[in-house]
Amino acid sequence: MRERPSLVISTGAGVALPFMILSKIFLRKIIYIELSCQIAKPSKTGRVAYYLADRFYIQHEPLKLFYPNSILVKRFSND
Repeated sequence: MRERPSLVISTGAGVALPFMILSKIFLRKIIYIELSCQIAKPSKTGRVAYYLADRFYIQHEPLKLFYPNSILVKRFSND
């Protein structure tokens, strides 16, 4: 409890969910980035984090069906 971050950023693992819940309790901002390997369906963590996060980012357009209020960001390419 010594650390008091004002922002929590996560990319996924289910272990992050308790920290997101605590962040909500302490009125901290949460940013969630759905992993780039999630292309056609949402992750289990993402399904919960979508309702907790203040900003929710996805990297593949098909996920907009599951996360309509998410922010689509394209991956950078070296092509």
